[in-house]
Amino acid sequence: MADAAKYRYPGPPEFEDTPGDRQRFFGRSSEINTVSELVVASRLLVVYGNSGLGKSSLLKAGVFPKLRGEGLLPIRVRLDRDRTVSDLLRDACQDAARDTSREMEVDYTPGAGGTVWEFFKTVMFWHGDSLLIPVLVFDQFEEIFTLADAAWRKAFAREIGPLVSGNARQPSEKS
Repeated sequence: MADAAKYRYPGPPEFEDTPGDRQRFFGRSSEINTVSELVVASRLLVVYGNSGLGKSSLLKAGVFPKLRGEGLLPIRVRLDRDRTVSDLLRDACQDAARDTSREMEVDYTPGAGGTVWEFFKTVMFWHGDSLLIPVLVFDQFEEIFTLADAAWRKAFAREIGPLVSGNARQPSEKS
């Protein structure tokens, strides 16, 4: 009964990255433009706020389509502490290419190498003769701190750190 009470008022469903939801999602042009510009200008951007404010809707129905129009490919990653970071990202890339291909043709060539850095240096997403730039979007990122153990967080930082810093040098095991 406690679980039923917890979800008694789940709120409205979030907008998705679908043609219908994009058409119904309006009135946030300023926020869409601001977030899109910050994504293009930054290596790391954190969008945060209280639950239910519409962050996911803003991203999926507003920012993602705008980024695709600018030659970027948003790749939504849902953290799962039971899987390796590398496996999560590889699967998310494949899913993004498949899901996006429903509306725009995306040819996906998986990356190679043993690290996330190597994978993203070799992965390719083509739309016609344009090479799309992947943008990782970590959904529910706070779960890395609330649900994942220290070993998983350390592995995550070791894999993602070089992407965020732009430095392929792997940190030593002591760090």
